[in-house]
Amino acid sequence: MELRHLRSLIAVIDNGGVRAAGAAEHIAQPAVTRHIHMLERELGVNLFERSGRGVRPTPTALELHSAIRPLVVALDHAVDSVRAGSSAALRVGYIPPASRGPVPRLVAIARTLSPGIKIDLHELSNEPLLDQLRNGSLDLGFALGTDLALPGFTSTVVEAVHYVLAVSIDDPLAALEFVPLASLTGRTIVTPAAREPTHQRMIDHIRAYATDLTLQDAFTLDAVLGLVGAGIGIAIIPAELLADNPPPGIALLDTQPPLPTAAITLVRPTHLNRLMRDIADAYISTHGSGRLD
Repeated sequence: MELRHLRSLIAVIDNGGVRAAGAAEHIAQPAVTRHIHMLERELGVNLFERSGRGVRPTPTALELHSAIRPLVVALDHAVDSVRAGSSAALRVGYIPPASRGPVPRLVAIARTLSPGIKIDLHELSNEPLLDQLRNGSLDLGFALGTDLALPGFTSTVVEAVHYVLAVSIDDPLAALEFVPLASLTGRTIVTPAAREPTHQRMIDHIRAYATDLTLQDAFTLDAVLGLVGAGIGIAIIPAELLADNPPPGIALLDTQPPLPTAAITLVRPTHLNRLMRDIADAYISTHGSGRLD
């Protein structure tokens, strides 16, 4: 019994058909079919029911799949680790809103699948993150969802980002339960100097209700919050960053109407080595909510 025959069985069941299995394993469809036929002859059983609409695994095939898949995955991880020596590393880039939920969950999954793996984490703004994915400096990235095409990459929505206003507790707005966007007329909004497209969309949304806005750039989140705390202006902040621990002297407020939401996506190259693919697939199977190909 050859390992490649077992891989083809696993791929056909995991991917729902022979053609998809061939694409996933990067082998020709006739080769997958041949592997399945040879495995059936060796075992003396039918593993798939054939019809004009494709193939369907038999109960025997499903039982065999559940028994061998963990073993083949473990073997692949061991081989990857040996090939990489003790320096196998996962390089992950992420935007700040992903630091509270997505990043810790991915690290936990990676260490479960490969306990000795070295994980390098890099906090970046969206465009540098995507650039580093494109040039191969990162393996996986948590980025803001975008309508722009990313050839050679797959993006899956994993979490929504909700935005709130950050204001000084001495600001009259701090006494409100909801801040009417129209009440922001004439206000100063403190923004990151490297403005993300989503952040710009928030400002444009506010401008539909309020006029005479002034923008004050700051270079870090701490600088933004420092200016807000000093009463220089207000800021638009991802609620997930600060909701559990608002900085002293700052109130976080919802608006009426609400600010638009954004999406955090897990972005990865279409072709990954088995370990990286298994880590990404395990994350998506438990935390993914939609695909942006």
